[in-house]
This record gives sequence, structure tokens and C-alpha cells, in this order.
Amino acid sequence: MGTQIEINDTLKLTAERGFPARPQVGQTYDFSLPGARLFHRPPVRVFLVEELGGKWKFAGHALIVSQTIDSEADRTSGRFRILKLYDAEYARLATLHESPPGKSYY
Repeated sequence: MGTQIEINDTLKLTAERGFPARPQVGQTYDFSLPGARLFHRPPVRVFLVEELGGKWKFAGHALIVSQTIDSEADRTSGRFRILKLYDAEYARLATLHESPPGKSYY
């Protein structure tokens, strides 16, 4: 019973759900995810993670600009702005150390 809402500090997206093909710092992008989720509000950042074949690849930091929970569709959608993109080596290390067990892209 009750309401199930996930609280996230990580925005993990596939290309289909909104991870940009060419992410750029300062740009704002749309996302849409199944389920009800709450993300930290600005000025608190969330980790930006690209999901590739079910594996996690840490990309940087983002701010959630807006978020909407559609209870009928059981979806959360919104917009995020990229604050920081990791260089390749930092992204690899962050992915290795911060991904859940068995989920690292590397």
C-alpha cells in the first residue's frame, strides 16, 4: 500500500530516454523515464549517466531544470542542463568506482 516514489541523485538515460547524441555544457535537454521519481532541485547537482546496453557510463553533472510526474502514465519527464562533462579518464574512473556492482560500462 501507499505511494512508491524513487528519489534520485543520478539521472541515468539511454539515447531513447533523452541522453544527448552530442552533450554540451550549458545546454538544456529533455528526458522521459518510466516510474515516479524525484530528482534534487537546483542548486544541487545530479550525476549524469549514459546507459549503454544496460551498463552505466558516468558522463558528468547536471541540474534538473524541471520535472513532472504523470501518475496516469506512470512516467517522469523534464529538462536538465549539463553543468560539467568529465574528461575520458575521469569518466572511466568514476564509472569503475561509482557504478553498482556488475553495471560498469568498463
